Amino acid sequence: MNDHFRTDVIHLDGVAVLAVRGEVDISTAPKLDEACRQLASVTDRLVLDFAGVTFMDASGLGVMVRARQRERTKTIVVRNGSDRVLRLLQITGLADAFLEPSHPVTRGQ
Repeated sequence: MNDHFRTDVIHLDGVAVLAVRGEVDISTAPKLDEACRQLASVTDRLVLDFAGVTFMDASGLGVMVRARQRERTKTIVVRNGSDRVLRLLQITGLADAFLEPSHPVTRGQ
């Protein structure tokens, strides 16, 4: 198990943000899922800050997709994803679902 993985809820400009750090893989995905569930229970906008994510595989994508399905009335947004995370969202067709419309990746750049 990855001991360096962690999540913290921070508040920026009145928005609760889930700051994720470390590797998001099969061993840490359940922790990310639980953190998403907890934050979604108290806010209408689930913001995931991936600035500290050093690796993410399909397990992380699965958590995000399930959260989106589970929280249909809520907005779920990824911010500060690394090039690797952004590329993963692009090649899986999930960039439009999880990145804000103003993000360069969603504009096709």
